[in-house]
Amino acid sequence: MDLKKNHAKTNANNEQKGTIQNIAFISLLFYATKLRLEFSFFLQAIKITINDVDQHKTAMFYGRPVQNLIVNKDKRSGLN
Repeated sequence: MDLKKNHAKTNANNEQKGTIQNIAFISLLFYATKLRLEFSFFLQAIKITINDVDQHKTAMFYGRPVQNLIVNKDKRSGLN
């Protein structure tokens, strides 16, 4: 009977350890994803710079120019 009790205790301990490890891993994943999202938004805010050379409205998005990102609200103003 003692052997069965020991096995039951060991199984319960192993299950508890596995559950704690799973919870820790999942929370770590959520935290890493949150950090990655915050960092990507931070990078995006830095990398989007407006370049007004040559009278063209051009935005630099991750180092590549993107045309027509900025829409002139009043096209009749003549201030391109």
